[in-house]
Amino acid sequence: MITIETIRSSMLKSISYDEVEEVLTIIFANGGEYNYFDVPKEIFNELINAESEGKYFTAHIKNKYKYEKV
Repeated sequence: MITIETIRSSMLKSISYDEVEEVLTIIFANGGEYNYFDVPKEIFNELINAESEGKYFTAHIKNKYKYEKV
């Protein structure tokens, strides 16, 4: 499990990624926590290296992967 807590985004508070299960967990600034399933490690790497994590999330993850509210 990789956890990133230093996020430069006003939209995202924390990001965790389980490499084995390919589950991306995002805690949003508003407190909501969601698991996104079958997310390739490449997408996680691009997210944490994006100039804007929030914009990357909206363009490449939101509504593109199955998810559940935790």
